[in-house]
Amino acid sequence: MAHITQKAIMLLLLGVPLFATENQSTQSHTTHIVIPKPPKVPTPVKVNTENANDLGSRAIQFSKRVPPGWVPPEERIQEKKAVNTSTKIGEVDKGRISTYLRAPLMSVKQAEETLKKAGFKIIAVVPLDKKGELTTIVFSDDTLEKFAADNESEFLASLRLLVDKRDNHISITNPLYLAKAFIQKEYDESIPKAELKKITDHFSGLINSKDQLKYQLLPNYQFMHGMPKYKDMVEVAIGSDLLENIQGKKQVVFQQKLSNGAVLFGMKFRKRTQKFPYRIGTNNAALLPYPVLIKNGKAYIMDPKYYISVMYPLLKMSEFMTIATIPDAILKETQRVFRKKK
Repeated sequence: MAHITQKAIMLLLLGVPLFATENQSTQSHTTHIVIPKPPKVPTPVKVNTENANDLGSRAIQFSKRVPPGWVPPEERIQEKKAVNTSTKIGEVDKGRISTYLRAPLMSVKQAEETLKKAGFKIIAVVPLDKKGELTTIVFSDDTLEKFAADNESEFLASLRLLVDKRDNHISITNPLYLAKAFIQKEYDESIPKAELKKITDHFSGLINSKDQLKYQLLPNYQFMHGMPKYKDMVEVAIGSDLLENIQGKKQVVFQQKLSNGAVLFGMKFRKRTQKFPYRIGTNNAALLPYPVLIKNGKAYIMDPKYYISVMYPLLKMSEFMTIATIPDAILKETQRVFRKKK
């Protein structure tokens, strides 16, 4: 019978193979178990790395796939805070053009004096609210009036300067922007550019507004597909006595007679309608007072859905919905102003 030591049994349990030889001697039966010698522990290999800092990350890299035109939230925040540093004030820059020229706040009187020094005439000074936070100065000159009449684009006959104490700046409508939007044919760009130069030469600290659109798309601009364009004017009255009917009415805050016989006038609305810029941004409130055109026995307005959006080019649909009742209110009030006094 073979005798196996306790140590051998432990090795067997650990899976270490045992090699046994048997002595065939007749005098005794002895089993010899040969225990293999454990392998020598290997000597660790020392590895020296050079320029380890130059090794790239071994992390798996995935391509970043985002929707076209997507801007990360953090960049959107920075974009809102960014200041437009373009040196092309009011001009086309990288295919885009600003709606307004912004400048540090000045008083209404200072703004009037500066406009007069630039060669403009003041047509009207219209407070837009009772607190005096917003005041629009309507101004023009003979060149601009003739240019608008000759191109049958009478809504271009005057420009606006908004003294905005609420946002602590002034805003001036860009004549080059309005000319491209309102004139539906080829025209002499040198005239609106000259008007722009008169402004930039006399107002210091001007910057372009963040409100911008692509210059070449302006003639066919619409807020979204199916919405009105500039040419989709709304006829609000017809008759030979239209000009007579608006005389002496407090809603009519200025009248501008043009060389082609047309009359452009501005309207203030009732409080509920008038305050819509407070919902979508008072810094663009220079679109008020609302322009109305009398020409050839008919009265027209630019469709409010067009005029508001072209003067608020950054307007979002969610913001537009907050003033959803305003276009109809504007239409009704402009129609009502032509009613004869009883």
